[in-house]
Amino acid sequence: ELKETVNAQTAIFLVSAAIYSLLKEKYGVVPDVVAGHSSGEYSAIFAANGMNFVDTLYLLKKRSLFMDEATRTHQGGMLAVMGLAQPRVQDFCNKYNVPGSTAQVAELVNFNAPNNFVISGTTEVLEQIKADVVAAGGKATMLNVAGAFHSRLMEHAAKLFARSEEHTSE
Repeated sequence: ELKETVNAQTAIFLVSAAIYSLLKEKYGVVPDVVAGHSSGEYSAIFAANGMNFVDTLYLLKKRSLFMDEATRTHQGGMLAVMGLAQPRVQDFCNKYNVPGSTAQVAELVNFNAPNNFVISGTTEVLEQIKADVVAAGGKATMLNVAGAFHSRLMEHAAKLFARSEEHTSE
């Protein structure tokens, strides 16, 4: 159940907020700088006192519901690629990605280290890329996530989230 977008993002935030609150209240640890990536940005905003707990959880849940809808519309995932340089990984994406298509998606979305990347895309395409990566001497692992996050398959979710925030601020 934690693989489901709504549950995963909520759980990650709750654990992060609990750890931050414990460090702050029990040990007096207050960070000078906070940062987060993707749903982790919400934990960072909370830790920076940019939003209170309830508002942060509300927005994150709203975001995750739209993303969950997108994962049910477009079957996809994420593939971690290690041991190959970025140009080679980008070549694999270019080989299979069809711009504008939602059926053949392969986008390099996370740059973790010089030879460690994540590709987001449609499941079939990711399996093809995985075989190419292994044949090229790299390592490829499908991530245990519900969808093709950070790719164009999430564009509809982003539009819905932006639209819902426009109505909230009116």
